[in-house]
Amino acid sequence: MSIDESIETIYEFPRPTVAKIDGFCLGAGLEVTLACDIRIATEGSRLGSPEIELGLIPGGGGTQRLT
Repeated sequence: MSIDESIETIYEFPRPTVAKIDGFCLGAGLEVTLACDIRIATEGSRLGSPEIELGLIPGGGGTQRLT
């Protein structure tokens, strides 16, 4: 199963999903949390898509779900 398929499985899961964020949440980790229904982060957490600075497009649906 690819990372994209894993993220879609979380997104389509029939029951609510919760992401607990503590610290850095970057790249694919951010895309996994965006697929969840609820996201809870600590005050010092950092979220981002560093692949954009490399000229890459987030591949797990991050650009669609981030808005």
